[in-house]
Amino acid sequence: MFELRKPTSVRLEYFSEHANTMPTVLGIGLRRIAMLPDSPTVQINENSVCAAIATYPGRRNLLQETVESLLPQVDYLFVYLNNYRAPPDFLLEHPKIQYTLDTASTFRAAAKFFWIERFRCFWLICDDDIIYPPDYARRMIETLSKYGRSTIIGCHGTVFSPIFSNCYASRIQEYQFERALPSDRRVHMLGSGTMCLHSDTLASGDAANFLGYPTENDEIVAITCLSRNIRQIAIARQAGWIQSNPKMTYGIYEEVMLDVDKQRKVVEILSKGNPWPHLD
Repeated sequence: MFELRKPTSVRLEYFSEHANTMPTVLGIGLRRIAMLPDSPTVQINENSVCAAIATYPGRRNLLQETVESLLPQVDYLFVYLNNYRAPPDFLLEHPKIQYTLDTASTFRAAAKFFWIERFRCFWLICDDDIIYPPDYARRMIETLSKYGRSTIIGCHGTVFSPIFSNCYASRIQEYQFERALPSDRRVHMLGSGTMCLHSDTLASGDAANFLGYPTENDEIVAITCLSRNIRQIAIARQAGWIQSNPKMTYGIYEEVMLDVDKQRKVVEILSKGNPWPHLD
């Protein structure tokens, strides 16, 4: 748990959807962003450890548990509040928490990548329905440092058949984050909710590209890694080290399962990697 302090001041910034001078973030115009905290400038260097989460009001209760599991482990926690009209009280005025409130829900789940080109540091890309163990940040950074900054690591990985043609049948191996993995394994795609990277790994403009895919987060990162020769590695761990919040009932995976158009989009993105390389 962390101490909640009484809020002091909040800066309001409304960006008109139709304004001729509408600001852009990473080259992408935002329809409306409001209520950015009036906090001191963050002190981040290349060895800092930051976590990033995108969320929406339906996950409010889950989010608090995720925040509490991560906050003691990181230098800063960035939270992107899609479709909120006001930030939850438990985010207000904590010195490690930075939040952005986007009433238009511009980027949806992809907003977890909103900050990675703004700050040069280690990033834990997280989901709001996962409870992270108390040694999560330390183990992830230690493992990433072993492989170097030409690698992205994670705890949920997928290996594809050489020709990706079906949203589900073309996934020939999946290492789910809640299950044990006896040794590190190279994969074609990592789950972005348990991903760790250094911002140096990405090229300029990659983050802006990620933001253009509101729900196909894992897929666009996988294609980017393939094109940049960035290794993706699912790391060894014991079963249950990371846990899905038992209160979670519906997410992006379920959304894709129920939407044929979204399944086609996944195939369209991942088929750009055909033939996917054999992994040792």
